[in-house]
Amino acid sequence: MTISQNDYELDQLFTKWFEDQNLDKPLPLKTWIAQYPQYTQEFISWAANAPLLARPENGTTDPDLEAQVIEIGTKTLMQALERTHLAADAMHNLLDQGKKIGLQPQELAVKIGVGRMLLARLNQCLIQAETIPVSIISKLAETLEVQFETVQVYLSGPARLSTAVNYKADQVPRAGEKRSFQAAVEASTDLTHEEKMRLLQE
Repeated sequence: MTISQNDYELDQLFTKWFEDQNLDKPLPLKTWIAQYPQYTQEFISWAANAPLLARPENGTTDPDLEAQVIEIGTKTLMQALERTHLAADAMHNLLDQGKKIGLQPQELAVKIGVGRMLLARLNQCLIQAETIPVSIISKLAETLEVQFETVQVYLSGPARLSTAVNYKADQVPRAGEKRSFQAAVEASTDLTHEEKMRLLQE
């Protein structure tokens, strides 16, 4: 059997997740799903079976208790994931959500404390989600009047094309490549040096 790149990546991801679960303060499930949405079902399965994965090799366990723990865990995780997906589906993009509550893009950029260029990149999911400061995501969620997870999941999605871009019929539109938050801030020509330094210290 040939091991595909996806299989190798999933194996490495499981090792990373399992090691994190043994820490005093492991990352919550929603954080992993937000960073790797393509492996949502795998994370749910791993989390649901966590009691079995953590079982001592020479220990003994109650099969009925294991089954009950897994059943409860699975239901809880599925309900939480469903709420997250429903919340994410309710917001098609940041700018439209802003307009729904009466904020034009420039006003939204001012309230969040970012420039128009950086807001545009956030709206198009062109910034690596794991590099975006939690404070920025929190400000977006609070200003747009949506849940933190809604914004987090949205920003973790694939890069999107700008709705303002026009292209010829014989051209295939392509979204830009994602870059780090720091790189996006540094490339924003509509931000002053002081504004960039403030954002990089978030």
